[in-house]
Amino acid sequence: LGMGTREVGHAEKDERMVGDVRELEAILREGGLDEQRLKVRIEEGAAHSETAWAARFPEALEFLYSDREAPQTADPSLPHPIAPKTGVLGTRVARDDNS
Repeated sequence: LGMGTREVGHAEKDERMVGDVRELEAILREGGLDEQRLKVRIEEGAAHSETAWAARFPEALEFLYSDREAPQTADPSLPHPIAPKTGVLGTRVARDDNS
């Protein structure tokens, strides 16, 4: 997750959005996503713009495609909380392509 502290350009709304992202992060962490599975970057002063997104993009690519070790589940017979054909925290995702 990446955002700036000036996404909307209205101080009160921006502060609320940052709080919402922090709350989402806490929920996802509580659901089992550790530092290997979830990266949150809130950039001070960054606006909702292609320039800000471009500045964060290399770090996002590095996070997504680095050679991090796959996380282990508590029970090896269970799938990871987020795996192919599943959504957030193991919920099943319907697919039309039969894959």
